[in-house]
Amino acid sequence: MAIRTMKLRLVAFVVALAGCTFLSDVDDLDATTPLLGYRVGGTNQGAVLAAYSTESLASGLASRIVFAGGPGSAHYVFGVWSGASVDLRRILDGCEDGTCGPATGVAVTGLSNVDTTIDGGRRFSYTDCVLVGSAPPPGNPMDTGVLRVQCEGEPSSTVTVDGPDGVRFGTEVAGLPAALEDLGVALVGAPGDARIRVLGADLNPRSLEQPMDANLGTESRLGVRFAVAREPQTVPGLRGDAAVFLAAAPGSARPEDGRVVAFGFGRGELDDALTLVTLGCLAGVRVRAAAAPPDDGGSFALGDLGPSAGLDVVIGDPMAGTVRRWSLSSFTGAAGCAATDTSDDPAPADMLTCPPPMGDVSCSSFGGSVAVGNFDGQGGGDLLVGAPSSTVEGEPGAGAAYVFAEGDAARVATLLTAETTANGLFGEEVASVESQLSGTIRDEAVVAAPGQSSVFVYLCTGLDGDDVGEGIPRCLPEGS
Repeated sequence: MAIRTMKLRLVAFVVALAGCTFLSDVDDLDATTPLLGYRVGGTNQGAVLAAYSTESLASGLASRIVFAGGPGSAHYVFGVWSGASVDLRRILDGCEDGTCGPATGVAVTGLSNVDTTIDGGRRFSYTDCVLVGSAPPPGNPMDTGVLRVQCEGEPSSTVTVDGPDGVRFGTEVAGLPAALEDLGVALVGAPGDARIRVLGADLNPRSLEQPMDANLGTESRLGVRFAVAREPQTVPGLRGDAAVFLAAAPGSARPEDGRVVAFGFGRGELDDALTLVTLGCLAGVRVRAAAAPPDDGGSFALGDLGPSAGLDVVIGDPMAGTVRRWSLSSFTGAAGCAATDTSDDPAPADMLTCPPPMGDVSCSSFGGSVAVGNFDGQGGGDLLVGAPSSTVEGEPGAGAAYVFAEGDAARVATLLTAETTANGLFGEEVASVESQLSGTIRDEAVVAAPGQSSVFVYLCTGLDGDDVGEGIPRCLPEGS
């Protein structure tokens, strides 16, 4: 069993306080510089996290991370890579002065394209934008949820999109793949009426009809969290390219009654209308909204973990300390959606638990966050799992994260930081961000530590062949 622990040295630490950014010299990356760090002012920053790629005439192909701290927080966009070079600029920020109100910062994502008009008809068209959800907090059900859009091409302008009253519009936002922009650019959650909206490039939200076979109703709180991927295979009931996504529907009375629903989204076979198709459901699954504590539930992800072809559904359960995986192909014909218990749910392909204790790490809340990406540059999808309540070096709640090569329990590495802090909650949120190290496209593991208001990007995983060492440029496997 190959179990490795990496406690990596911070080489590029970004500090953003009082509007100022200070960058370390990171021009000369080598095999001893495996970690990038971003720290900002405020509290709980990183509790809301997303990563995305963008392409524009100004910046070319680049990757970004965007994070916020939950209701009432500012949001920040930082560069990660531009071409084959590191790019740690603080690119966008908003609401630092508190002008956006108590609802902002509950959800973030990147947008592939915006093409609308503002200021009485002026065209606003960019490909390098971020979307921030500003849903009203519980207790203010009649407030209007708002979406805020900022673009790198015009950073001083913020475009707002109002939603309907009383439905917590903007509780979750998730960007759609750029190849599917004819369907829309993002999904928007509004759990108050259990209806999912799709946002077009014109920034006009359109309500999607909830399929009857999902058996959810209007009290399900559908849409507190999404995970989206492009589906290369044909989705029954849809024609052409389609997206698949997971949507959390917590129980209205008891969280343990919640469901996760897998949907297909695309053009209908008969009428060409934007259509949702129910693929399947999993009952008794607790999935939390972004910025909610790990005790409220886990997270989920979509990606191809291999070795079999096709997408996989991955769901973490921090209360049980497990991560389960299903093949998406087991979700067909609304499988598992009829009953209220788990008896008709598709069976998971496998399950992971906390790796054996390593050094000064005591794993806890394993599955609090999950993400899939090609983290070791080997070509297959790997699984990143956060365990934010873990005790590290005697510090309770310091947090840890684990990388499993292709989801294999026997090939795992532990990610830590040298800055171990009690209640740092390292691993409360994780993500995958694309990079082009030495011209090779791969993904890097992103781990947030909201207790430190920090986000970290790992250029090495610690897996065999992707470690810090002589002759391994920037932690790529030898021969890359």
